[in-house]
Order: sequence, then C-alpha cells, then structure tokens
Amino acid sequence: MANESTDLIRDPTRLQAVRGLGALDTPPDEGLDALANLARDMLQVPVSLVTLVDEDRQFFKSCLGLGEPWTEARETPLSHSFCKHTLDADDYLAIDDARENPLVADNPGIQDLGVVSYLGVPLTTTDGQRVGALCAIDRKPRQWTEEETISLRPLADAVIQRLEFSARLEELEDATRSLSAREAYFRSLIERGMDAVTVMDETGRIVYSSPGSEEILGSAPEAREGRSALDDIHPEDRDVVRKEMERVTAEPNRTSRIQFRHRHPEGRWIHLEGVGRNLLHVPEVEGVVFSFRDVTRRVELEEELRQRRKIETIGELTAGIAHDFNNLLAVVLANAELLRDPLAEGADEALEDLEDLQAAARSGAELIRSLMTFARQGKPSIRPTDLGSVVEQAGRMLRRILPSAIHVRWEVASDLPPALADPRSVEQVLLNLATNARDAMPEGGAFTIRLFAEEVGSDGPPGADRGLVLQVEDTGRGMDQETAGRAFEPFFTTKPEGSGTGLGLAMVARVVEAHGGAVQLESEGEVGTRVTIRLPSATAPVRGDLVAPSGLQRARAGEVVLVVEDEEALRRTARRVLERAGYEVLEATDGKSGLEVFRSRRDEISLVLSDQDMPGLSGMKLLQEIRALGSRVPFLLTTGFTRSEVTTNHDLAEEIVVVPKPWSLEDLTREIRGALDRGSARDS
Repeated sequence: MANESTDLIRDPTRLQAVRGLGALDTPPDEGLDALANLARDMLQVPVSLVTLVDEDRQFFKSCLGLGEPWTEARETPLSHSFCKHTLDADDYLAIDDARENPLVADNPGIQDLGVVSYLGVPLTTTDGQRVGALCAIDRKPRQWTEEETISLRPLADAVIQRLEFSARLEELEDATRSLSAREAYFRSLIERGMDAVTVMDETGRIVYSSPGSEEILGSAPEAREGRSALDDIHPEDRDVVRKEMERVTAEPNRTSRIQFRHRHPEGRWIHLEGVGRNLLHVPEVEGVVFSFRDVTRRVELEEELRQRRKIETIGELTAGIAHDFNNLLAVVLANAELLRDPLAEGADEALEDLEDLQAAARSGAELIRSLMTFARQGKPSIRPTDLGSVVEQAGRMLRRILPSAIHVRWEVASDLPPALADPRSVEQVLLNLATNARDAMPEGGAFTIRLFAEEVGSDGPPGADRGLVLQVEDTGRGMDQETAGRAFEPFFTTKPEGSGTGLGLAMVARVVEAHGGAVQLESEGEVGTRVTIRLPSATAPVRGDLVAPSGLQRARAGEVVLVVEDEEALRRTARRVLERAGYEVLEATDGKSGLEVFRSRRDEISLVLSDQDMPGLSGMKLLQEIRALGSRVPFLLTTGFTRSEVTTNHDLAEEIVVVPKPWSLEDLTREIRGALDRGSARDS
C-alpha cells in the first residue's frame, strides 16, 4: 500500500492538477476558512484543514486551530501527512486512534501536530484527480460515525468547487488582460467553461451569454440577449445588484463580486455567485464581463447547518434553565409531601389537592427531562421495567388532569415480560400523547392505552423473543396523509400561533429512538389517531430496588448529613426532610463554605449531600477536595443531568451516586440510607 500511495503522490498528471489550481503558497482564503470552520463546528473538533498534497510536502490552504509553528509555516513535510493516505482511500479515511493504527502509528504528526483521531475526505477535481483533502482532527481518540462522514462530503465538494472556481477566475483575468491579442482563446475558454459568462453594455443590457449559461439558467443564450440583466433577479436582491453594476460601470477595469437569486424558467429561485469586470474601454469587448456559477447547493447546506445550530441552541437553553427549574420543582414536591402527614386525617379534599400538585410538579420535571433528551443533552435511564405498572400509574394521573368529558381507560395484558425502558420517559410519552388527544377532542371523547406483547422472532436468549407494544388511541379529529407524514418533525404544528410548540410528537419519536424502539402513527379525519410504540423486552427480571419503596427511610442514631446547596429554599427543604427522617443536618451555602464546614467537623459528618451546579466550587470539585483530604465519607450528588453526563471522563466516576432533581422525600431518604449502609458494609 505504501508503494501505491507513493506512486499516486508522484503521478505527473496528479501533480499537474495540484499546481494547476494555482493555490500552492498563496494566502489564506476567507471562503475556504469559512467552510473549514463549518466542518469544525459541525463535527465539534479543535482542528480542521484544507490541504493540497504536493510531491514532497502538504500545503495548508486553510488550517484552523492547528497551532504554531505550523499555522505560520502553513505546510509540513509528507512524513507528517495523514492526508497523503486519504488520496488513495476509497471514499474517505477514518482513523479512530492514530497511535494504534498500523497505517500511521509511526507518523511524527501524532507527536508534533497532536493528531490522534482523523477524518479526511479527498478533494477530487472535475477531471478525477485527487489533489488533497478536507479533514477534521481531534486530539483524543474518537469513533467517527457514518453521519459525520456523510456530512463532511458536501463541504469537500464546496472546497474543490471554490478552488477550481478561483483557478478559472485567475485564468479568466489573465486572459482579459491580453484580450485584444487573444480574442479566439478568450472565446474558447468562455464558451467551453463550466461557468456562465454574460457581457453587458453600459446600460445593463445583455449583449452576450455563453453556452454554459443555458445549463445554469435554463434558457438559451440568444433568448437572454437584448434583455436587461435585472429582469429575472429576485426583487429583494435587485437594488443591490443594480447599485453594484453602476459602481463597476463607473470605472474601467473595476471588478466586483456579488451573490444574488435568479429566477429559473421552472419557477424556482437559484443562487448565483459571480465576479464582474469593467472592460467597456477594451475595443474588442466593449462590455462589462460577469462570470458566475450556481451555488444553490452550497447555500442550502449553509442553511441546513444554521437550522442544526438552532436545534443545538435549544439544547443549550434547556440545559441552562433545567438547574433552576428542577430546584423549584424539588421544593414543590418535597414540601407537598411534608404537608401530607399533618393532613392525613379528616382532610381528604386537601390531600387530593396535594396529590394534584405533586402530579403537576412531576409532569414538569418530566417535561424538562424530555426536552433535555430531545436536544441530546440527556439520555434516558433504561433498565428492566414493569411497564404495566407505569401504564396504570399514568392512566390514573391522566384521569385527574384531563377534562372530565374525556374517558380515560387502559388495558394491560397479563404475563408481560419486563421492558427495557425508562419509566419516567414512558410516562412523559403518554402525557405528550394525551395532551395532543385532548386538543383533538374539544367536545370530549375516549382516550385508550393498550399494552401487550408480540413475538419478534429473536434467536437470542429465552424471553428475548417478545417485544412490548404500547398503543394509544383517541377518537378526536384525525390528520390527513400529508399532515401525518410531518407529525414527528420538530416545530411542526397544526395549532394556531401561540397554542403549541410542535415539539410533542418530536419528543415522543426522540425518546422511542433512544430506547431502540419504533413508533408508527395512523390517523384518519373524524375517526381518530392511533400511535403504536414498540419497545424491546428485557431478559433480566425487574429488580426490587428499581421500585421505590413507600415511606421515609429513617436515620440511625448519631448520623449527621452535610447539605451543600446554593438555592436557599431547596436547602431549607432538604434540611426539613432529613430532620423529619431523624438526621442531624449541617448546612453550607456553596461548595467553598461546604469544604470549610467539612474540614472543621469531618469526624461528625456521616454523609455529604451536594448540589452539582454551584458558583466557584461545583459538587464534583467538592468531592475531589474531600477525597484529597483522605476522607471516604459517602457523597451524594444532586443534579438535573444524568449520571453519565456528570461523570464522563472523571477519575471518581465509579463511586459517584446521583440523586436526580427534582427528588421526592422517598427518593432522597432511600438514596441516603443506601449510601450510608454501603459505607458501613465497606468499613466493616
């Protein structure tokens, strides 16, 4: 393979193509830097390069994030090149860990440039010559996905198009400088080129269109001659183009770059990008020459990336509000539970109000969890689950919160295997579907949940051949075929503005996908809608510790808990809960003060309960400081994020126990009791 690679690198035809681009040893290109930056943002890597591989070196036409001295030198010897191997790759070259890959394990670029993982797509000219690569580099091991590979290819196409366009533009400008002596060459170059060329007189009337313009614009060159160049330009772009034409026409040899939308005979708008030059003073031309090409594909790709960034921004906003919102919900849930005992006798109506308050708070917590999952900020906690119990609990909750005109019922088959599912995520799926059904039945109707098993024909272990089917039906207004086909798209909604976000069914689809399941929608106008969800079953039984026991888990004599929480209301609530359970409680308002309290009273403290997101010293950093003091005191972390998100790449990941926010009294006291008991067993 090394000989084949060497032969390809030194192939005269390929080297001619590299040098024919005229890009070696030229300054950085803003357009190429923008494309490289798109690749870097899209793949979330520190380094993205546009390289040209010459006979004995690779030249960086763009080198974002590479670092010195390479950014200044803008080249490396071939000994440091990964891109040289990309030239003879079938379609792309993906290296998850260069240090373990025999192809590049001895490449000095690993040490000198910090290349650990690499994804490269060849830059192939229109005549099939591979001149270099667009690549993404990470400084840590990484498994490249097919989606990431596919997303890099259109950017590579845009890079080579820009390189070739710049090369052709340079050729065109060279030709126009000697136009009077080389008219025949000029016409041959223009008429056979892939770009469209238009020549206009001083009034903006078209006097010549190249044959290439028909393929781009959809109309014959002779049909455009004699017309104003502004006729088919988008109304919103027309004034900009007119002013630019006036500016170019005012001065001989002045050039201009411009992008605008142009009407195609098929009725659609295409995006054109071009460069113009005033040659009115040249007798053989007597016109303003514009060379332009169709960049619609590139513009659409940029718009797609912007839309993707919007989705990512939603995830960032969701993560930002989750902490504060979960704290509020934890206060509501815990205080509602604290009020239950004093009202337990002779206050049935008040107890019902408290139950509704708790149900609403739990629904709010699940909404945040689903938003986080939708935005890829969180993952469901999938485990063997008794889905029948989940359906029954959700059904009872929905009877309380849906209008009385809607009849809620559920049918759960007997002898069901456990499902591989996150019970809270399933509850939120049912809540989302119930909300949609409520809006589709303003006059009332029936909302039915069915749960049964079906054979899936697995060759795996016994019990793995039965999947769970969750069906939800309503008798409301259905959807036509076109609407049903878009129902799972994010932000798509048929509701009036201000009445819905269009995220409900998209969240359902995202949650089911995260479970490895499938979702299907059937709907018919005036008949109703049925959503069928298939989830995998589990071969392991549902563990007893997965079902929350009722009642507070009590303290034992002398047990002291240090509560570190910057939210005053939540800290006060945690103290009341723990004191009711029999614990002595010490309080700290943030991580720094929590560390001071621990240092002064470490011999008394049985367990530390700490928030994760606090100013100055986070919960994880507080744990590190406590362990650095040599203490093995049990430590619980409260957060709205999942355990995997908090502990990824952390040295103490294995010993961290997360209590998800918002917690209930039972959740909190159960986790504290369990941590203390495990600590006692370990010490003994």
